[in-house]
Amino acid sequence: MKKIFSFALIVFLFSACSKSDHLPGKWTLTDINYERHFESLPAELKDLFKVKMGEQFAKLKGKTFFVFNEDKSLELIAPNFDGKPITDKGTYTLNASKDSLFFNIAITESYHIDTLSPNLLVLSTEETPKRTLTLTKK
Repeated sequence: MKKIFSFALIVFLFSACSKSDHLPGKWTLTDINYERHFESLPAELKDLFKVKMGEQFAKLKGKTFFVFNEDKSLELIAPNFDGKPITDKGTYTLNASKDSLFFNIAITESYHIDTLSPNLLVLSTEETPKRTLTLTKK
């Protein structure tokens, strides 16, 4: 009986920790997938956009950071055109079911939370351009 109670207590404690508890911290942008956006482009533009967006992402990969603070403030640190890091500050909001995330920086952007674990965050958006962001936390 003690073992069953102990196991139930452990399961309860793990399930009591919300996935959103993993969000605060510094996350590094490791991938942007634009495949859903490319589907909507005319064939003659797809290859051009893939090359250009790939070049832009190469400048951002590993150099763009999202800092989610406990007080719901957000810092986006990304290289500018010269490669120098600049910081934009704003806030973030989770919806009631904690499956969507809203960035309030220069403009409001909304993302669906596809994955949120202690060191992996995958966000997708239907906003143009449709994309999926993959972020990691160390």
